[in-house]
Amino acid sequence: ASGGLAMVHYEVIDTTQDHIEELAETMAEADIDEVWASSHRTPLEALLLSQTVTDDIQTGLADGEVVCIFGVSPLSILSGSGSPWMLSSDLLPKHSRVFARGNKIWMEMQKERWQSMTNHVDARNKRAIRWLKWMGFNFEEAKPHGAEKMPFHEFSWEQG
Repeated sequence: ASGGLAMVHYEVIDTTQDHIEELAETMAEADIDEVWASSHRTPLEALLLSQTVTDDIQTGLADGEVVCIFGVSPLSILSGSGSPWMLSSDLLPKHSRVFARGNKIWMEMQKERWQSMTNHVDARNKRAIRWLKWMGFNFEEAKPHGAEKMPFHEFSWEQG
């Protein structure tokens, strides 16, 4: 055996029911808290709802383990606006560099598909906020939002 680092196999594939069930069990605490504050949904309920409203739902895997599930749900077909979302497991920080690069490519593809994108992020979810800013989203001041009326930032991107 060589003394080198083991290579991790990364892939992004269409989401399966098994992926949803796995992430419902392994979701990061910040995402669990955000889902509950916004909608009073469990991780499984949030993932199942997201699956029904997103036509191109994707799963990021590292060595076959679910790191994140993400997509853009349409808000208005007429205006070409969508709502980007991502829910992740505790594995994401360990693999964040690889997924960040992949997310930049994904974002470029979404910019060709959508005229605008907007959603809300829990003001407590610092990692998600850093990622969204890095992806090029603009932020509003945090305001009470969702079922718990917790502070959330609206974030958005529009075709320039």
